[in-house]
Amino acid sequence: MGRKVTRIPHNNCLECGTDLREVTYIRPYAKLCSECKSLVWAGNSQIKKVTQDLQKRNSKMTKKELGMDERFEDDPRAVNEVEYGRVYREPTVVGGYVNILERNHDV
Repeated sequence: MGRKVTRIPHNNCLECGTDLREVTYIRPYAKLCSECKSLVWAGNSQIKKVTQDLQKRNSKMTKKELGMDERFEDDPRAVNEVEYGRVYREPTVVGGYVNILERNHDV
């Protein structure tokens, strides 16, 4: 005998609680009404505009003005390093069992 499945119809808006239009199926999760949805979209567009303005402002500033000191320097040997060739990994064996994905890694 299976477990009894309880389904909630979610007939109200997630934000404001107003009734949503009637549908023939049971909504699997809560939805927003059109007014709340437009407010969410408007908020996202304002955030998007602010971040674009900050990116434009920061692109004109130097690293010193941004507070980005040269704390990290790349290893000078890494500049001339060439990464090529095949990388081979040894399969992990735990108790005589090898994972099937690792066993067929070269396929």
